[in-house]
Amino acid sequence: MSVANFFKVYILPGITFQSIVISGGYCTGQEIVQYFLSLGPTNGFYGLLITTAFWSVICALCFVLAKIYHAYDYKTFFKLLLGRGWILFEACYLYLVIIALSVIAASVGSMLQDLLGLPYMIGLLLPFFYIFIMIRRGSRSIEKMFSLWSILLYLVFFAFLISCYKNSNTNLFGVFAFAPTGANWLKNGIKYASYNLGCIPAILFTLRYFKTTKQAIISGLLAGPLASIPGILLFMALLTEYPTILHTIVPSTFMLEKLAIPLLTISFSTILIGTLVETGVGLVHAFNERMAPVKNKNRWIIALLVIVFGLSQFGLVKLIMQGYGLLTWFMISVFIFPLLTIGLLKIRSAVPNNPLTV
Repeated sequence: MSVANFFKVYILPGITFQSIVISGGYCTGQEIVQYFLSLGPTNGFYGLLITTAFWSVICALCFVLAKIYHAYDYKTFFKLLLGRGWILFEACYLYLVIIALSVIAASVGSMLQDLLGLPYMIGLLLPFFYIFIMIRRGSRSIEKMFSLWSILLYLVFFAFLISCYKNSNTNLFGVFAFAPTGANWLKNGIKYASYNLGCIPAILFTLRYFKTTKQAIISGLLAGPLASIPGILLFMALLTEYPTILHTIVPSTFMLEKLAIPLLTISFSTILIGTLVETGVGLVHAFNERMAPVKNKNRWIIALLVIVFGLSQFGLVKLIMQGYGLLTWFMISVFIFPLLTIGLLKIRSAVPNNPLTV
C-alpha cells in the first residue's frame, strides 16, 4: 500500500472527525475544564481516555457498517439502522447544523473583528461564502483542506503546550498529585463523547477508500486518538495554571494573554478560525452528499445557509439552543442505541464467517 493510500484509509477518516469535532469540542478550552479538569488532573485525564476509547469503538462500528453496505451518506446509513425512521436523524442533524453554523459565524465574525478590524457583518458572512465554495469544489478538495489544516493544528497545539511549560515553573508530576475533586470521570468521559457523536455521520464520505472490514476496524480505532490529540495537548497545557484555570471564562484566551507571545497568539487564533470553518464545511458537506441524487441540489445548500444566517440575525438560535441538551439524548436514541443493537446484528448477519476479509 502506497503512503497516499495508507493516509486515505487509516488517517483521513480520523482527522476529518477531529476537524469537525474540535470547534464544538475543545478549541476554547471551556469544555476541557468543564468535563475534565474540574475533576482534578488525574481523574480528568482518565475521563479523556474514556472519551478516546468510546469514540474509537463507535467509529469502528460505524465504519464497518458503512463499508459492508456501501452507506457513504447519512440517508443511506440511517435507512439501514432506522428504516423509514431515518428522517428522525435528519431532523436532529439539521437542528445541529443550524446551531453549529450560527455559533461558527458569530464566533468567526467576532474574531476577525478583533484580529483584523473587519466589520462584524463581513466576518459573519465570510464563513458562509467559504463553506459554499468548498462544497462546490467537492469531496477531494475538502479532504485536502482537512488534511493540511489538521497537520497545522497539531503543530500549533504542540507549540502552545511547549510554550506553556517553558514559561511556567509547574512540575507536571506535582500537578497530578493534587487530590481528585470528583469521581465522575467515567460518566463525564462518556457524556462528553456522546455530546460530540452527532458529527460522526458527517465523515461517511471519507470511507469510500476501504477495501476490507479489517481496514475499517483499524481506521475506526485510530479515529478516537486522532480526534483526541488536540484535546489532550490542551489539557496538558492548562495544567500549568491549575487550579487557577478553573475560574477563567475562556481558558485558551487566558493562557495566550499570560504567555504574551504575539506570533503564538496569531497562529492559535488563525487555527481556531480555520477549525470553526472546517466544522461548518464538514457538516454542510454531509447534507450535500445526502442530496446528491436530487436535482438542483445547490439550491438546497444555499437555502440552508440563508436560513441559518437569517436565524442568527433574529436571535432565534438562543431559543433553539435551549433544547440542545435534549438533542444530545435524542442523538443517543436515534444513533448510538440503534448502532449498538441493529447495527451489530446487521454486521453479524452480513459477515458470519470471516468478517476481516469482507
